[in-house]
Amino acid sequence: MDTGALLVLLKEEKEKLIQFIDITRREGEAIAGHNLTALQQFLGEKARVKKELKALEEERLAITGEMKLVELMELFPEGRREELAVLGKEMKEKAWELQQLSEMNILLLKSGLAYINKMQESLSPERKAKQYGKDARFNRKQQGTNFLVSSYA
Repeated sequence: MDTGALLVLLKEEKEKLIQFIDITRREGEAIAGHNLTALQQFLGEKARVKKELKALEEERLAITGEMKLVELMELFPEGRREELAVLGKEMKEKAWELQQLSEMNILLLKSGLAYINKMQESLSPERKAKQYGKDARFNRKQQGTNFLVSSYA
């Protein structure tokens, strides 16, 4: 196994992950700012970067199989093991950051939808607003009030 080529591939994957995080951060700003044009642009960018990330990950899997970082380190020369360990740690931190940003964006979307539903109810009390469920579909029956309170708070 060419450990130098693997390190280059992992660094490329990390850079794509950073790019994906940046887009996700800007996506959150667009959601908070109710900027649908920017949101649409960011969704397109995310789809492109996600495709590139998937290709890099498939390439990595073709080289390493299902080997874990600890197993890979044993194949690296003594002087390059630390570099691989640092890179692995950085990628793990970036994955966590991406997860946090994604969860925040979901909460922003849910909050916005709850607000819209509440406004619909206020403007037309005889007609109940549709509920947006966990499965990302509108529920047909009203399930209580739509307060802007998150179970995550």
